[in-house]
Amino acid sequence: MTKFDRDTAVTHVGDGRFSAEIAPGWRAVGPNGGYIAALVMRALAEASEAEGGAGEPRYPRSLTVHYLAPPHEGPVEIETTIDKLGRTVTFVSGRMLQDGRPTGLARAVFATMREGPEFADLSPPPMLSLTDSLVRPDDSPMMLPEISDRFDTRMGFGGLPFSQATEAVTGGWIRYVEDRPLDHFMIAALSDAWWPAIFARAQQGVSVPTLDLTVHFRTAHPEGFVGPSEHCMVVFRSGQ
Repeated sequence: MTKFDRDTAVTHVGDGRFSAEIAPGWRAVGPNGGYIAALVMRALAEASEAEGGAGEPRYPRSLTVHYLAPPHEGPVEIETTIDKLGRTVTFVSGRMLQDGRPTGLARAVFATMREGPEFADLSPPPMLSLTDSLVRPDDSPMMLPEISDRFDTRMGFGGLPFSQATEAVTGGWIRYVEDRPLDHFMIAALSDAWWPAIFARAQQGVSVPTLDLTVHFRTAHPEGFVGPSEHCMVVFRSGQ
């Protein structure tokens, strides 16, 4: 079991409630939004599985998290509700509480596999290869947060941090530091593990807290596309 799995583990304590622990080592300013999303999603996934339905496995299709207040390291409780259990789709909502106050709200959709059209109109950007990408941009004034120790990141696309580039776009290659299959929980974590795209256009450091996060999962088996020791290609943009 990796540190990621230990640090996102949840325990069902009854009536759709789960206990968990926000672990050290995942801070950006406060605990990282992607890490929190993966933790909450664990509880929503277990609630969906416990409810059952149709006998077929139900895979994550979407996840939205609203961050009401920054939590701190330590115990949390996650209350879950099955909003609707359909023939092929389950809608689940959750609320994270710490010290008696809500710190996050989440909604997720889980569905069985079904046949449908498949296409991909997106083309990869002119990304540097993994070998040529920058482990850390030279002369960057950006201070690396604590969470940077959890991921191997290589910048291969877009402007450098605080370079006043013409576009708020950045990207490259990223993987969790331990060999681990890519699943929906890791995708949730990766979605907020990169530095904000607005840094490329900015002249100096700005505060960019994560207020909400939405992830759409396009496959039931992401582990079939990226090996446990391989990097994912990622691109982040901010249009406004």
